[in-house]
Amino acid sequence: MVGRRLDAPSIRGQFSPLNNFGSEGNVAFFVDGVYVSGTSSSLTADNVERIEVLRGPQAAQFGRAAFSGAVNYVTRAPTNEIEGQVYLKGGEDSDYKTSAWLSGPLIEDKLLFFTSASWESVDGQWQNSMNPSNICGPGESLADGCLVMSPRYQFGWPEGQPPSMQMDDYTALGGESTWNVTGKLTWNATDELQFNVKAEYTETDDEHYASLFQPDLACYTPGGPACEITASGLRAVMNIADLREGATSGAFGTSEGEEFFPSVALPAPFIGTRSETRRYLAEGIYTVNDWELSARATLNHQSLESYKDLDRSPYFGPLFAGVFHSGELQRWSDRSYEARVTSPQDRPLRATAGAYYFRADNTSFQREFTGFCNRVEFGLPEIDGQRSWTLNADKENRAVFGGVAYDIQDDVTLEVEGRYAKDSPVQRAANGITASTNYYSFTPRATLTWKPTGDLNIYGLVAKGNKPGGFFYGYFDAAVTPTGPGSTTAALENGDAIIKEENAWTWEMGAKTQWLDRRLTANVSLFYIDWKNQAINEVRNIQWACADTGSTSMVPNNVIRNVGKSEVIGSEVELALAATDNLRLAVNHGLASTELKDYKSVIDQTSAVIVDAEGKEAPRVPKHTVTTSATYSRPFGDRGASWFLRGDYVYNSKTWLEADNVVYVGALNLVNTRLGIESEQWTATFYIDNLTDDDTPALATQFPDFNRFPVVETAFHIVPRRGRNTGLTLLYRF
Repeated sequence: MVGRRLDAPSIRGQFSPLNNFGSEGNVAFFVDGVYVSGTSSSLTADNVERIEVLRGPQAAQFGRAAFSGAVNYVTRAPTNEIEGQVYLKGGEDSDYKTSAWLSGPLIEDKLLFFTSASWESVDGQWQNSMNPSNICGPGESLADGCLVMSPRYQFGWPEGQPPSMQMDDYTALGGESTWNVTGKLTWNATDELQFNVKAEYTETDDEHYASLFQPDLACYTPGGPACEITASGLRAVMNIADLREGATSGAFGTSEGEEFFPSVALPAPFIGTRSETRRYLAEGIYTVNDWELSARATLNHQSLESYKDLDRSPYFGPLFAGVFHSGELQRWSDRSYEARVTSPQDRPLRATAGAYYFRADNTSFQREFTGFCNRVEFGLPEIDGQRSWTLNADKENRAVFGGVAYDIQDDVTLEVEGRYAKDSPVQRAANGITASTNYYSFTPRATLTWKPTGDLNIYGLVAKGNKPGGFFYGYFDAAVTPTGPGSTTAALENGDAIIKEENAWTWEMGAKTQWLDRRLTANVSLFYIDWKNQAINEVRNIQWACADTGSTSMVPNNVIRNVGKSEVIGSEVELALAATDNLRLAVNHGLASTELKDYKSVIDQTSAVIVDAEGKEAPRVPKHTVTTSATYSRPFGDRGASWFLRGDYVYNSKTWLEADNVVYVGALNLVNTRLGIESEQWTATFYIDNLTDDDTPALATQFPDFNRFPVVETAFHIVPRRGRNTGLTLLYRF
């Protein structure tokens, strides 16, 4: 992700597009079963009892957007006895963390509480290296830390106003900090009636993310080899000084009396990204004769403000000055209500039924910091006219759901569940156009389980996943032309502005087994996914209008397109072995063989060459994922303590960036180690993360190179991976 802004998780080869472009993730995040709208990257685990990762469609129980799986953060429940924990961490790059939680009774057996607080912060490992006096020489490019500048950019500046970007800038990049406070209360009003309430507050304050840029790769030569994107040797070169100091840009032209339209921007209020999240939950549970009736209401708010440079221009104000050099304010607000009834769970026939309502509102304000058509100052969210775009969208979901489990015989169980839902997205454009539609879906799931022994569980299931469609909000931008072929209306009519509804059927079979007196756990699963309308990111030109001059320009955008049909065939193997009393081993392997069955891709924005991607692998998902761990422990002293040594290895095979399978990120080989001492109450650990200093990019995307203006070429934006880091942790339990 680009900082903590764009969530794109994947499970079983079902990659999520960068979902701030109008499409939601394929993997839904939940906190205590409550859907997380907005970004999930600020979630903390310090108040969490466990994290559940559920693979395969989970719509029947979890609802909308749990298309390929769900990740559920389950926070700790209040207890009837005083208990707690304190955690401290200190490492390189000011990698600090402190957290604590406490739980117990306010009134024994009646009123119980849980409270937690955490703070963590880490400095960035990168530094900006902008030097405007360092103009690229023959054979040099931005990758060398120099600037690409044509003398023609220097014409036509207003008298007495300097051009943009005249200062060195060595800003630290990539630092992050997070605060979290959580409080929960449980009131046992009677033996049958319980009430739960929770409030959670999270605040983040991050430096500008590190961004490397790889131009000049000859990846699209007919018959040429595929290109690997690497971070090796690249430096971060971004126009942060304009954000900090303010800037003036001018139009492209000559110095012979032609009229110019300068753009002036005041300094940004800060550099980087800040967010604030509030989550509230209230729940009542009534139990009578082993029947359970529950009702839940939730309210969540999140705001994210960011001032950033992504395109590295303008240095001296070309026509597309500062297209991605901007300030942004996003706000999410959602509420949900659920009522559920569950029959007794100790009978051969068990059932659940319920109703659900969800509404989310999303608004976003953005202002280009400099630019030919943006003679305005910062002032979010007070947006004036056509000079900044806005996002105004909401969605509503109504659903009923239920399930029945029946023990056909003592060792055979059939479970059938399903959800019927109506999803209603609405998108509003700054030009007054409103687009809305309704999506109706039924998502069934059936599971047959056979348990012939206590150590063997064989199952088979079939499930349907559904992700409602929506609208790509690039065509609802205030800068989009109000009329003509690039207008909002035209994009709705020809389908460019519409993200289609996705659905997928998953067939799965597997076994969960234990061997060697339960010292060996061996689980295996095989699955096949038939996927319709897979969403994929691609770069497209969108026609924008200039409010100052009335002219129009084609501006590259990262858009969403839908694959007609694709499929995933895969397997999962999980092995855990207590090799000896002192040695524990674990190996997990995932295979996701993806194939695009019906899709045509534009492989290069410059040439607009269209290729048939049928038979190609899906982008952004590795075919093989492997995680292994080994832990060795021995007694330490005579007071019940022990020392341990643990090593973890993570491998991801190469991933393609685009559907054309021309550019890829190489394999990830990540090694982490731990050496520590622990007892019943405390644990002290020395750690080394990324022991081998693997620099495989954390993210790479196709991105237009504006610095060759007026020719805009295809290049690549790279988010680097954090390097080796060492430190100490101390955990105390009571």
